[in-house]
Amino acid sequence: MALDSIKNITITPENPWLQQEFIQGTAICNYAICEYGEVISHVVYKPMYLLNNAASTYFEYYEDSRCEAFIIEFAKTNKFHGQVAFDFIDDGSNLYVLECNPRATSGLHLLSSSINIQSDGSFTKKSEIQKKSYRVGASLYLLFGYKALLNGNFFKLHYNHKRAKNALNGLPFYSQYLSLYEMIKRAIIYKKPITSASTFDIEYDGEKDE
Repeated sequence: MALDSIKNITITPENPWLQQEFIQGTAICNYAICEYGEVISHVVYKPMYLLNNAASTYFEYYEDSRCEAFIIEFAKTNKFHGQVAFDFIDDGSNLYVLECNPRATSGLHLLSSSINIQSDGSFTKKSEIQKKSYRVGASLYLLFGYKALLNGNFFKLHYNHKRAKNALNGLPFYSQYLSLYEMIKRAIIYKKPITSASTFDIEYDGEKDE
């Protein structure tokens, strides 16, 4: 198993920021629920149809034994308790860890039907994860339909839309439009791109000098 960490890290007094070599490859994400060092449920997926090359609106189910081994070792070594997600890059031979998010992420959609939440807040595994991909409502058509038409990729987009489960099932049909409205409003108020406006208040990038 080849599992590597971020390489070429350079931190100096003159340049106290963490740097890493740009790695070309395939983006892979995972999401896991752990209890005191034990992985209760875990899923791996490829983020697709990215908004501003950042926020994914389509989650392609994926299997990778390296991710499975990594999360088991991570949970055990750190006695981790809670939700955790990692972003990886696969360059074709090695898997590189890029980012850790110790919170709920979009991966929750892929394993939500396979877990139970008990009255005391603990999790139990109900069934095996369904090997299905998920999409966010009609976002593929709304956000990427026009571009797909211009590029001649509309049939592929339509195929991906049809084969994926809707992550918003059970919500009113207008909920996605309300969410989009909220994102646009925040982008205008805070003068940020839509993707940044949707997450800036939950991000932590270190202390900044006043």
